[in-house]
Parts: sequence; C-alpha cells; structure tokens
Amino acid sequence: GRGRGRGRGRGRGRFGNREPEVPMNENIRADELRVVGEEKEALGLMSKDDALAKARAAGLDLVLIVPDAKPPVARVMDYGKFKYEKEKRDKAAKKLAKAMSVELKELKMRYNIDIHDYNVRMKQAKQFLEAGDKVKLTTQFRGREMAFQNLGREMHYKFFDDLGDLAVVEQEARMEGNRMVSVLNPAAKKSEIVKEREERIAKEKKEKKSARAAKSGGNDADADVEDTDSDGDGGNSEDASAATAEDANVTA
Repeated sequence: GRGRGRGRGRGRGRFGNREPEVPMNENIRADELRVVGEEKEALGLMSKDDALAKARAAGLDLVLIVPDAKPPVARVMDYGKFKYEKEKRDKAAKKLAKAMSVELKELKMRYNIDIHDYNVRMKQAKQFLEAGDKVKLTTQFRGREMAFQNLGREMHYKFFDDLGDLAVVEQEARMEGNRMVSVLNPAAKKSEIVKEREERIAKEKKEKKSARAAKSGGNDADADVEDTDSDGDGGNSEDASAATAEDANVTA
C-alpha cells in the first residue's frame, strides 16, 4: 500500500536504514495510539496495527504528532502534502522576515566629491531609505586631508538637507579615526513600508485581473490566468538592489 511503501523507503540512503524526520507508519514504536483523522476528527484509541490499516485503506500515512502524550497521538494524513505545505509556509515566513529586517547600507564619499558622483550617492541613499534601510555616510581623510575635516562636515550636512523628509539623523557627522561617519534612519518604519508595498502589489494584481476580464468579455478563465509579470519584476528588483548595494561601496 501507499503508506507501507513510503514508510520503508524514506529511511534508505547511503547511511543505511534511518527513521524519517517524523516517526510515521512502521517507524512508530508505540503499540497503542490515540488517532485523529485527516480533518483532525477524533478516531479514538487504536492499536498501531489497526491505525496503520485505517491509514492504508485511505491511501494515507499514519504520522506521530504528539509522541510524549499517554498514549501518543497519531494523525492519518498525506504526509507528502503536509510537508510541502509546511515548507511553503516556512519559506513565506522567512521571506517576510528578510523583508522586514533593517539593513545598514554604507555610502563612501570624498570631501571633494564631484557633482556627478554626489548625485549618484544621493540617488542610492534615497533608494535605501525608501526601502526602510539605514544609511551610513562615510568620508575618509588621508594624510594632509585631515586638515579639511570642516569641508567633509559641510558636505555631510548638505547631504542631510538634500534628503529632506526622507531621513532622520541618528548620528551627526563625527570623526572615527581618520573617517567621518554619519548615520541616517528612514523617516518611515520598515514594517509600514513593506505593508504599503504589499497592498500596492495586491491592488495592481486585482486591477490587471479586472482589465483582462473586461478585455476578454467577462471570460473568467482568461481572467484567472496567473500574472507572471509580477514575479519577473520581483527578481529584477532584487538584482537592482544588489547591484546598487555593491556600487554604494565604491569610493568616489
């Protein structure tokens, strides 16, 4: 049966027979189990053999879900489907956690930076701040350049002013060794930025779906075609962000 084959096959590999990550089917050691069904309905106390027979009859697995209970609790389920959905949820949670984390992006500038490079750094800073990340502004002085700290400080203050309402100064320009360092916080919280972006994407998808439905004369089948453009844009956005982060560390 389906349950028997899956239970034996999962443990085989170059390290010999091993029990699966979650005890299931023949790998369950308890002789008596409290069993719940696929919809979490109580099926009562059963011997392991009876529970296995019930799972096989339904073409499903018997999975131990509460091993420390007395008696242990097992559930009749499609373990492959359960594991896939769990991995999908974990991946989504990890993606959200990454999106919500605040990063510190460093921008390096010379005290005598030219206008073109200054504008490039300004554009990068705005992108980072609008994404909800912090910006660390660094100016290095070499040898006799230490005499021009006042010019570096003026350049930092000009940078603050040009960013306007996008940034809040966390650390004013100050010397750390031979470097002048400032730290800027985004004016908006990262969580608010992520939430707003998700709402905007959802709204755009809904509008595209409505437009397709109208264009196809109300044909729902055409309207339900998945919009692959949004995935493509997401990938390009990540590439652009990575490239920007790399460029940001180039000293002008």
